[in-house]
Amino acid sequence: MLHVAVPNPIHKVKHLKLLFFSHVGLLPPLHQRSPSSLTHQKLSMAKQFIPLSSSILIVVISLFLVSTLVPGVGSIGVNYGTVANNLPPPPQVAHFLLESTVINRVKLYDANPDILKAFAHTGIAVTVTVPNDQIPRLTQLNFARQWVEDNVQPYTPATNIVRILVGNEVITTADKMLIRNLVPAMQTLHTALVAASLDRRIQVSTPHSLGILSNSSPPSSGKFRLGYDIHVLKPLLSFLRATKSPFMINPYPFFGCSPDTLDYALFRPNAGVLDENSGLLYTNMLDAQLDAVFSAMKVLGFDDLEIVIAETGWPSMGDSTQVGVDANFASKYNGNLKRHVSSGAGTPLMPNRTFETYIFSLFNEDLKPGPTSERNFGLFQPDMTPVYDIGILRPTARSSIPNNPNPVPGAAPSNPTPRSSKGKKWCLPKTGADDNALQRNIDYVCGLGLDCGPIQQHGACFLPNTVRAHAAFAMNLYYQSTGNNDSDCDFDQTGAITNVDPRLGFDFMSGFWLIDSMADWQQLLQSIFLGLIFSYLLAKLISLVVSFKDDNLSITRARSSNVQGYEKIDDSASGSDPLGSNEHLGLHKSDSVVAELGSIRAESDGDGDGVDDDDDDWEGVECTELDDAFSAATAFVAAAAADRLSQKVPNEVQLQLYGLYKIATEGPCTAPQPSALKMTARAKWQAWHKLGAMPPEDAMQKYIDVVTELYPSWAAGSAMGKGGADNASSKDVKGPMGPVFSSFVYEEESENDLKMDAIHTFAREGELDNLLKCIESGVSVHLQDSEGRTPMHWAVDRGHLKIAEALLSRNADVNAKDNEGQTPLHYAVMCEREDIAKFLVKQNADKDTKDNDGNSPVNLCDSDWPWLQRAGKAE
Repeated sequence: MLHVAVPNPIHKVKHLKLLFFSHVGLLPPLHQRSPSSLTHQKLSMAKQFIPLSSSILIVVISLFLVSTLVPGVGSIGVNYGTVANNLPPPPQVAHFLLESTVINRVKLYDANPDILKAFAHTGIAVTVTVPNDQIPRLTQLNFARQWVEDNVQPYTPATNIVRILVGNEVITTADKMLIRNLVPAMQTLHTALVAASLDRRIQVSTPHSLGILSNSSPPSSGKFRLGYDIHVLKPLLSFLRATKSPFMINPYPFFGCSPDTLDYALFRPNAGVLDENSGLLYTNMLDAQLDAVFSAMKVLGFDDLEIVIAETGWPSMGDSTQVGVDANFASKYNGNLKRHVSSGAGTPLMPNRTFETYIFSLFNEDLKPGPTSERNFGLFQPDMTPVYDIGILRPTARSSIPNNPNPVPGAAPSNPTPRSSKGKKWCLPKTGADDNALQRNIDYVCGLGLDCGPIQQHGACFLPNTVRAHAAFAMNLYYQSTGNNDSDCDFDQTGAITNVDPRLGFDFMSGFWLIDSMADWQQLLQSIFLGLIFSYLLAKLISLVVSFKDDNLSITRARSSNVQGYEKIDDSASGSDPLGSNEHLGLHKSDSVVAELGSIRAESDGDGDGVDDDDDDWEGVECTELDDAFSAATAFVAAAAADRLSQKVPNEVQLQLYGLYKIATEGPCTAPQPSALKMTARAKWQAWHKLGAMPPEDAMQKYIDVVTELYPSWAAGSAMGKGGADNASSKDVKGPMGPVFSSFVYEEESENDLKMDAIHTFAREGELDNLLKCIESGVSVHLQDSEGRTPMHWAVDRGHLKIAEALLSRNADVNAKDNEGQTPLHYAVMCEREDIAKFLVKQNADKDTKDNDGNSPVNLCDSDWPWLQRAGKAE
């Protein structure tokens, strides 16, 4: 993407996105996460429902379904841009959003202190952004901490800051410096949030344009651009998974549509586009764009991440050469967008999801460069009058809705004549009014921008699904909105005013559920009857599931305890571990060689699909001689590791090579620190983590230097076999990053070799009630697993203080030793669990007892625990 200099460098001109749609061939026409957090609530609630009588059960389940299965308003936000000289002050904006709209999220393109102060105590979720030009400096921890201290801490928790974005569409800027530093900057910023105890409250992410895709048609074949996929996006996705943050994308159907695909882009009825690979039919372009991104993520193994729509919108005014640019089209797109992303329908590849969505933008911004449309994406004018209404205004604010400059043709009311009325009146279709005329009335009213969402599919007033019922809603909505003028109910003599309240049920979205015929009554009763049957069957199914779960609880736990041994370094952040799970700390067991897949050249050889990418061969992530040398070095140490006659290498050098390899292939460490039980994994993690945000190129060079120091002649031997058939290992080395081989790997304890009883599992997982039941049934608190660990060892290792207290209150041995001679206090020290360590010492834990290596807890204490050091010296 070209970079346009505007007052805010990352709040860029949208029309430039057209360059990427033409470059990557995005599909012009084609179709969030379901509330999985409710799963346990539903099961527990269903468990309580089972004893109820059938009639009560049906009623309760019916109400439950209404509250959880009927689509409601999703999380709709707006992008709050400020490239204008006529915007209202931030406090006025915050008050307007809170009192007059249903918007509950805003996204800023900076961390404007005035705006952050204005949103204090509103509860509105705020996303702030670090500008692109600050990304290189953000890789420095001191700068990141200062940024958090200056731009976040003064405003939280009063201002509900929920996310920090590092730059905007960084990858498609083609700026090598920004791209190289993007992921390290995100990691360092997260570290700064951890230090400020804000990491659980605030996520870190970055939004992308669709220019990150090399292929998007059909959606099921979506792929990220070659080079960026492995070097940038894979470590970025790993970071997002490790920190439970979403992948953010800026899809704009407006920039991908043509006159032939306008209905497809606007969510209007159309024939749809078939994805022949998946057999799925797409009926709107946004779904196709989202699924193309999802498919690209799936290729890299990250299809479990949440996707957030960080920007999307449609201009209400534009140049004569632009297609579909007016307030009517903008209202259609954004209104249908709001309903679609909140409906729970999801997309063909991501069904049953709602999507957190940010509409671009809150205001029209008069200082933005580019075509006219670029300054007219706003939902509101600077004076906060709506350009059009998409259903985000509260009823009290709708009086300011302007007339649509391009209404849908229909029967317009004649000139209004104000008339007062003492009693309540309603506007309804006349008896015998023609359905075609009533449909024109619907089109006219909804075309004005009034909120017709309730009579759309999945809307609260969609049923009964008849033209007459929908026309009654629309005509009365218009009549009430214009001040109850009798002339506003004419509608070419198809409307009539009545003093009789026609409502049988009040619609919470300011409309009426009107029943005006026996057929409508029959349809309503049929729907209720089918709903009750479905509720009853669902309740039965849930009861069976819960019963099955209870009956098989012990079997499940017994089975899981045999396979849940030690923790691993988070695979989400490390991919394939080049040292695998193999021991390398001098425990002289059998050597092995572990290969790691994932080569840049292998991707280009096998998955190129003929994509022409000559103009951006890696876009600043080129395959260089350094990559080749690094590949050769990793292949050489693999051969050396396989050669039992080769020289032995000190453990510290092995760890150094491991850390350098991880930096070179995956970037800075984002994996959580392993528990003390995994000594090997912990040492490897430390070797990787201590290298910080070292650039991958520096790590490659350092790796080569270390190998050269160990084996001065390795390069000559590697070069000799480079082109010949005698080089046995070269044929397996597909590219600069793999398959490559780690060095000096040894067997580590297999998880399947660890044998545990239920009491160990309960202690490990912190399940106090089950642990106590286990003890009450006669299980000994001194019971050891296959490695000699007691429940106390497991409780301390996982930081469960209440479990430890319960065990000691039942005479557990505070100084019990495992097979390595380590006590629970050893574990507390190595896991840096100071509160538990203090508790154990108070319970007479021996601070000087030594393990099989001769180390006492005092010897192992590297933390700043003077109380333990003093206690050790005193004794």
